[in-house]
Parts: sequence; structure tokens; C-alpha cells
Amino acid sequence: LLRFLLHGLCPAFEHAAIFNRNSLLGIDACFDVGANKGQFAVFFRNISNAPIYCFEPLPTAFNFLERHVRLENTQLFPVALGDSLQNLKLHIASSDDSSSFLDISRLQEKVYGVSSGNSSVDVSVCTLQSFLERLHVINGLLKIDVQGFEINVLKGCANLSHFFKYIYLEVSFVPL
Repeated sequence: LLRFLLHGLCPAFEHAAIFNRNSLLGIDACFDVGANKGQFAVFFRNISNAPIYCFEPLPTAFNFLERHVRLENTQLFPVALGDSLQNLKLHIASSDDSSSFLDISRLQEKVYGVSSGNSSVDVSVCTLQSFLERLHVINGLLKIDVQGFEINVLKGCANLSHFFKYIYLEVSFVPL
């Protein structure tokens, strides 16, 4: 844990209110969609030895993952997941974990102090189905935190939802 803190990564232990070793018994894979710098992956590794598949399209966050988050039985993919194979423009926010395929709204700027530097990067988007077809997952955990693109990720695996024991995603009750 100290190794991650020294690199400025604080594992997301707030998830412990939902998941613990007992609730994750039988989970055979974790899909961390929108992995950012690996906060959830580090948390998950502390309570499960199941394989982790991290998907992060933002180059700076992915580079951090590659350099600092070396977890056993973990694979990193520098792609976004969505509902189709395509390339999309990812808007880079002042706080990289708020970067999104959607435009940054005034409310997001006001409430969270997030701003758009008017910069973006083209990223590859795949479907989760293209990954699941190669794996033998029966009881997976699908974690999605993709700043408003969650429904697109779910559409990209809609007919495969039976592979997941849990689908855990970030939602906002106010349009951002």
C-alpha cells in the first residue's frame, strides 16, 4: 500500500462498504472500465486474487498504470469500451479522472471545479464483447466509471450480462 501512496495513488477503499472478501468469493474476473490510475484495481487486489482487466484510454492515466500499478494477474488495455468499434475524441479535463467523451458542462465546472482545457485526444473504442469472447468468465465483476458513457459500455455487452455476478457503476442524479 505504501508503494502506491508514494506515487500519489490512494486505493479506493470507499468501495469496502459494498465489497469485501466474502462478497467477492467466486468472482473469477474483474473488469475495471475507466481504470484511471488504478484506484479500484488496487482495492480489488487487496481482497481478491481473481484476474483484473483494466481499460483506460487516457494516455497520461494509462502511462501511470503501466509504470506504477504492477499487480499480479492484471492486464492493462489502452482503449475505451463502448457500444461499437470506433475512434472517438476524448475531451481532456483539468482533473484527468473527469475526462469524457461528453462535453464538460457548466454545472460540472461550477460544482467540481473541473474545466476543459479545450484539448482532446482520439482514442480507440472497443466493445466488452470483443474481450469476453476470448475469456472464460462465469461470475465476473464489471466496474464502470466512464464519466457519462456508462450506457454505451453496457450496450457493448448487453447480451453478455449473464457473465457478471455484479455490475457496479458510477451514476449521477444530476445531468453533468
